[in-house]
Amino acid sequence: MFNWRPNYTHYATPKADSLYELAMRLTEFNTRAKLYNEMEQVVLEDSPMIILYYNQIVYLKNKKVRDMYIDGLNTMILKKAKLD
Repeated sequence: MFNWRPNYTHYATPKADSLYELAMRLTEFNTRAKLYNEMEQVVLEDSPMIILYYNQIVYLKNKKVRDMYIDGLNTMILKKAKLD
């Protein structure tokens, strides 16, 4: 199901695919984060691979910047960002 999405391992299960598809249609950050966490749990329980590396990125943001967010791929989304 993952088509063009960043699924470099080609892992696919109906449960993980449906969680991903739903998360991609939602815009509310906390709801999406819960779905991604649930999807991660499905993958970990299935254990198709051993995760050796987990990308962590630290962003520093000025308090004057608002309405920006980081998506599930650690991409900084500035489309609606504003500077006070």
